[in-house]
Amino acid sequence: DIGYANLAHLSGQYGL
Repeated sequence: DIGYANLAHLSGQYGL
């Protein structure tokens, strides 16, 4: 799922 892929990427990049 692209949403989960984006969440994983964003959490790594922005510390969310």
